[in-house]
Amino acid sequence: MGKNILEYNLMRKKVSNKNMFELEVEEKLGRNDNCWCGSGKKYKKCHGSFDEKLDEYRRKCVLVPPRRIIKNPEQIQGIRESAKINIEILDYIDEHIQEGISTQEIDNWVCSITKKHNATAATLNYEGYPKSVCTSLNSVVCHGIPSKNEILKDGDIVNVDASTIYKGYFSDSSRMYCIGNVAAEKRRLVEIAKKEGADAIAHGCTGKGNDQVRFELAIKRFAPEMKIIAPWREWDIKGRDEEIDYAEAHNVPLKISRETNYSKDKNLWHLSHEGLDLEDP
Repeated sequence: MGKNILEYNLMRKKVSNKNMFELEVEEKLGRNDNCWCGSGKKYKKCHGSFDEKLDEYRRKCVLVPPRRIIKNPEQIQGIRESAKINIEILDYIDEHIQEGISTQEIDNWVCSITKKHNATAATLNYEGYPKSVCTSLNSVVCHGIPSKNEILKDGDIVNVDASTIYKGYFSDSSRMYCIGNVAAEKRRLVEIAKKEGADAIAHGCTGKGNDQVRFELAIKRFAPEMKIIAPWREWDIKGRDEEIDYAEAHNVPLKISRETNYSKDKNLWHLSHEGLDLEDP
């Protein structure tokens, strides 16, 4: 092995509830040395180019994770075994979920299958969380808690998020389920996008309303591979005036003006308004 060069990498670490720095010492290998990951391959044929990229980040003063957290083939297989159980759980729910059951019953299924494989539900008792799974119904964005009083109804959309620990390895995945007859307009949104060959759907919902939740739940259910673009969250636009500025700059036609720029929500019973003087304290 060639001359060893010790490379120091400062890594952030929490110690006794205080932010400290852990001094990491990593050995710099020669190109023809055996790779540090244990693969038996030469360093240049294995992690050489990967480490060069990390070095670029270090030179830019970016905190880089140490080698010890990079998984070897045995650890990756352990993660796969955990993931098999995780997917079996969601497949079972796929076959049995229906109108009339409670979200607590879903939690019972998850608990039963997890125990059958001598595994553990990662959510159970994590910082006091009382259940083995998260069930987020309709406008609940994430991490909903299963309940015997929460009964699935026709037209509901529920996300089930399961996390599994098996022999120390974690896996996590979720699926969206439509119960019965989900509103036709939600299906149509995705159908048109697919027909047009789109690889993303953008919506103009603001950051404080439930509209974005309804749109995005439908998209994730019917086209989980579809990217969602939410300009209000992702861009630097902070209000309706800035939205109008953008539209005018890009020749986007608008049906409103700065003087009539109310947000209107029309439903079966009435038409509600918000914005402008209505929100001026």
